Amino acid sequence: MTLEMARSICVSEKSEYAVVMQGKCPLGVISSRNMSYFVCHNLVRSIFEDTKEVEHLIVAVLRDNKMLLPSDHLSEAAQVMCDYHLHAVAIANHQHELVGIITQDHLLEHILDS
Repeated sequence: MTLEMARSICVSEKSEYAVVMQGKCPLGVISSRNMSYFVCHNLVRSIFEDTKEVEHLIVAVLRDNKMLLPSDHLSEAAQVMCDYHLHAVAIANHQHELVGIITQDHLLEHILDS
């Protein structure tokens, strides 16, 4: 799936995040902000570099995405998000099945509740 297609689905579903799967295995989470950034970046590059616009596959954007285990702490999720400039991180078990996602909003809510 291309980034533009994924972004369109997120907009129509009113979803801020998309979990990218390959079969039943999660590859990561991408935010609609990241998708918009990469779509715009690609468009601007094609204009200023006088090249044909290339459709980016969403999988290519996830190459630096990381996942956590359910046993990991929220501080590890925060560190991964900071280190890799992510807005969300996928949580997968040892069988590589999606368990859930942790978002920046979750972390902020936890900090406020503490």
